[in-house]
Amino acid sequence: MTSITASLYCGADATPAVATTGSVPLSSQGDARIDEHITLPAKCLAPIVLVHPNGNPAAYIAASGFEQS
Repeated sequence: MTSITASLYCGADATPAVATTGSVPLSSQGDARIDEHITLPAKCLAPIVLVHPNGNPAAYIAASGFEQS
């Protein structure tokens, strides 16, 4: 894996993503910083952000909006 993108989904079953960032490279330590503004829809119930390896929207390596039971 050499880069990541991040996508915003409105709700757990929402497809497609309402916004996706451009690709950013990973450092040799595996760190990356996405410094980009995205346009949010007027309504976004239960927003979830998924981080995709190498810009592959079919996979994710990190997620927000989830809580362990």
